[in-house]
Amino acid sequence: MKSTVADLVLNYPEEKAEETALVFLDAYGKEKEQFTFKALKDNCLNVAYNLTPEIVPREILLIIIEDEANFVLGFFGSMLAGCIPAPLAPVRKSRNGHGYERVLEIIKSGQSKSILVDEIHKKRYLIYLKQKT
Repeated sequence: MKSTVADLVLNYPEEKAEETALVFLDAYGKEKEQFTFKALKDNCLNVAYNLTPEIVPREILLIIIEDEANFVLGFFGSMLAGCIPAPLAPVRKSRNGHGYERVLEIIKSGQSKSILVDEIHKKRYLIYLKQKT
């Protein structure tokens, strides 16, 4: 029996390690990506390992990731790192100041000091946050 959501990722029966755990489809219903139970665990632990030096346990981590597979890895990885994941809708256009302002307000309020974003959006968030702080 699983006692936490993270246990769903960490404690699968060994005989199921190579079975498909998750499948992600594109907008046309074609398979875009999939994870076996083992690959899901390994990838989530990798995210957790990379987050651990940067966060404080029980910290609220804003997750702003558009890609569904990366979102799942970030969500579970953040929990394994001891964070409280707080998903936010991605800012879809670089000129969408409202979305960036929402992130900035959350950070300024002290509710969170860290965000997890897709690599392709990282530079945009860094530039915006540096300009406003």
